[in-house]
Amino acid sequence: MSVMKPAVRRTVVLVGVVVAAAATVGIFSGAVIGRASSVGPPDWLIALAQQQAVAAGDATPSSGEFVASTRQAADSVLSGETVDSDGPVYLVVMQGTFQSGSYGPLGSTAATGSVYYFVADSNTHEVLDTGIMNATPSLDSLGTVGQLPS
Repeated sequence: MSVMKPAVRRTVVLVGVVVAAAATVGIFSGAVIGRASSVGPPDWLIALAQQQAVAAGDATPSSGEFVASTRQAADSVLSGETVDSDGPVYLVVMQGTFQSGSYGPLGSTAATGSVYYFVADSNTHEVLDTGIMNATPSLDSLGTVGQLPS
Protein backbone atom coordinates (compact mmCIF):
# COMPACT_ATOMS: atom_id res chain seq x y z
CA MET A 1 0.00 0.00 0.00
CA SER A 2 1.47 3.34 -1.00
CA VAL A 3 1.11 6.41 1.13
CA MET A 4 0.81 9.86 -0.43
CA LYS A 5 2.39 12.86 1.16
CA PRO A 6 -0.14 15.49 2.37
CA ALA A 7 0.95 18.04 -0.28
CA VAL A 8 0.47 15.51 -3.10
CA ARG A 9 -2.90 14.43 -1.71
CA ARG A 10 -4.10 18.08 -1.60
CA THR A 11 -2.97 18.58 -5.21
CA VAL A 12 -4.78 15.44 -6.38
CA VAL A 13 -7.96 16.47 -4.54
CA LEU A 14 -7.74 20.03 -5.91
CA VAL A 15 -7.27 18.78 -9.49
CA GLY A 16 -10.25 16.45 -9.02
CA VAL A 17 -12.44 19.32 -7.78
CA VAL A 18 -11.40 21.54 -10.70
CA VAL A 19 -12.10 18.78 -13.26
CA ALA A 20 -15.50 18.07 -11.68
CA ALA A 21 -16.41 21.76 -11.68
CA ALA A 22 -15.29 22.19 -15.29
CA ALA A 23 -17.33 19.21 -16.40
CA THR A 24 -20.36 20.59 -14.57
CA VAL A 25 -20.27 23.86 -16.51
CA GLY A 26 -19.54 22.14 -19.79
CA ILE A 27 -15.95 23.15 -20.46
CA PHE A 28 -14.92 19.64 -21.47
CA SER A 29 -18.25 18.57 -22.93
CA GLY A 30 -18.46 21.44 -25.43
CA ALA A 31 -21.77 22.58 -23.95
CA VAL A 32 -22.66 26.22 -24.33
CA ILE A 33 -23.94 28.03 -21.28
CA GLY A 34 -26.57 30.70 -21.82
CA ARG A 35 -27.08 32.14 -25.27
CA ALA A 36 -23.47 32.43 -26.43
CA SER A 37 -22.17 30.35 -29.31
CA SER A 38 -18.56 29.69 -30.22
CA VAL A 39 -19.57 28.83 -33.79
CA GLY A 40 -20.39 31.71 -36.08
CA PRO A 41 -22.99 31.67 -38.82
CA PRO A 42 -22.01 30.64 -42.34
CA ASP A 43 -21.08 33.55 -44.63
CA TRP A 44 -24.09 32.95 -46.88
CA LEU A 45 -26.42 33.29 -43.87
CA ILE A 46 -24.87 36.62 -42.85
CA ALA A 47 -25.35 37.96 -46.39
CA LEU A 48 -28.91 36.63 -46.52
CA ALA A 49 -29.72 38.21 -43.15
CA GLN A 50 -28.46 41.57 -44.43
CA GLN A 51 -30.61 41.26 -47.58
CA GLN A 52 -33.67 40.25 -45.57
CA ALA A 53 -33.23 43.13 -43.09
CA VAL A 54 -33.05 45.66 -45.92
CA ALA A 55 -36.12 44.13 -47.61
CA ALA A 56 -38.00 44.31 -44.28
CA GLY A 57 -37.20 48.01 -43.89
CA ASP A 58 -34.31 48.07 -41.41
CA ALA A 59 -30.83 48.00 -42.95
CA THR A 60 -29.19 48.12 -39.50
CA PRO A 61 -31.08 45.89 -37.06
CA SER A 62 -30.04 46.31 -33.43
CA SER A 63 -29.31 42.59 -32.96
CA GLY A 64 -29.82 39.18 -34.46
CA GLU A 65 -29.64 35.52 -33.49
CA PHE A 66 -29.56 32.29 -35.46
CA VAL A 67 -30.01 28.60 -34.75
CA ALA A 68 -29.71 25.47 -36.88
CA SER A 69 -32.87 23.37 -36.70
CA THR A 70 -35.48 21.62 -38.81
CA ARG A 71 -38.23 23.52 -40.54
CA GLN A 72 -41.06 21.97 -38.53
CA ALA A 73 -39.33 22.65 -35.20
CA ALA A 74 -38.54 26.24 -36.21
CA ASP A 75 -42.10 26.96 -37.34
CA SER A 76 -43.54 25.37 -34.22
CA VAL A 77 -41.57 27.86 -32.11
CA LEU A 78 -42.69 30.75 -34.32
CA SER A 79 -46.34 30.00 -34.99
CA GLY A 80 -47.18 26.43 -34.07
CA GLU A 81 -48.22 25.75 -37.66
CA THR A 82 -47.48 22.56 -39.57
CA VAL A 83 -45.39 23.03 -42.71
CA ASP A 84 -44.99 20.91 -45.84
CA SER A 85 -41.33 19.98 -45.30
CA ASP A 86 -38.99 19.23 -42.42
CA GLY A 87 -35.48 19.55 -43.80
CA PRO A 88 -32.51 21.25 -42.14
CA VAL A 89 -32.84 25.02 -41.85
CA TYR A 90 -31.48 28.07 -40.11
CA LEU A 91 -33.90 30.24 -38.18
CA VAL A 92 -32.78 33.87 -37.96
CA VAL A 93 -34.46 36.38 -35.64
CA MET A 94 -33.52 40.07 -35.76
CA GLN A 95 -34.57 43.02 -33.60
CA GLY A 96 -35.15 46.44 -35.13
CA THR A 97 -37.92 48.43 -36.81
CA PHE A 98 -39.51 46.40 -39.59
CA GLN A 99 -42.35 46.80 -42.07
CA SER A 100 -43.70 44.26 -44.52
CA GLY A 101 -44.13 44.91 -48.20
CA SER A 102 -47.53 45.67 -49.67
CA TYR A 103 -49.17 42.27 -49.30
CA GLY A 104 -52.84 41.73 -48.65
CA PRO A 105 -56.07 43.24 -49.93
CA LEU A 106 -56.06 46.61 -51.67
CA GLY A 107 -56.05 49.37 -49.08
CA SER A 108 -54.65 47.22 -46.27
CA THR A 109 -51.80 48.57 -44.20
CA ALA A 110 -48.38 46.98 -44.04
CA ALA A 111 -47.51 44.91 -40.97
CA THR A 112 -44.98 46.51 -38.66
CA GLY A 113 -43.03 45.19 -35.70
CA SER A 114 -39.80 45.12 -33.74
CA VAL A 115 -38.91 41.51 -34.59
CA TYR A 116 -38.30 40.05 -38.04
CA TYR A 117 -37.62 36.37 -38.64
CA PHE A 118 -36.86 34.14 -41.58
CA VAL A 119 -36.30 30.44 -42.07
CA ALA A 120 -33.71 29.49 -44.70
CA ASP A 121 -33.04 26.06 -46.17
CA SER A 122 -29.55 24.96 -45.05
CA ASN A 123 -28.78 23.30 -48.40
CA THR A 124 -30.34 25.58 -51.03
CA HIS A 125 -30.17 28.83 -48.98
CA GLU A 126 -33.74 29.56 -50.10
CA VAL A 127 -35.91 31.61 -47.73
CA LEU A 128 -38.87 29.41 -46.86
CA ASP A 129 -40.75 31.46 -44.24
CA THR A 130 -40.70 35.07 -43.03
CA GLY A 131 -42.62 37.16 -40.57
CA ILE A 132 -42.81 40.29 -38.47
CA MET A 133 -43.90 40.32 -34.83
CA ASN A 134 -43.41 42.29 -31.64
CA ALA A 135 -42.33 39.50 -29.28
CA THR A 136 -38.96 37.77 -29.58
CA PRO A 137 -39.44 33.99 -29.66
CA SER A 138 -37.21 31.82 -27.48
CA LEU A 139 -34.84 29.82 -29.66
CA ASP A 140 -33.15 27.86 -26.87
CA SER A 141 -35.31 24.76 -27.36
CA LEU A 142 -34.05 24.41 -30.94
CA GLY A 143 -30.35 24.11 -30.20
CA THR A 144 -27.26 26.25 -29.75
CA VAL A 145 -28.16 29.88 -30.38
CA GLY A 146 -25.54 32.13 -31.96
CA GLN A 147 -25.30 35.86 -32.46
CA LEU A 148 -25.17 37.48 -35.89
CA PRO A 149 -22.29 39.92 -36.29
CA SER A 150 -23.32 43.55 -35.99
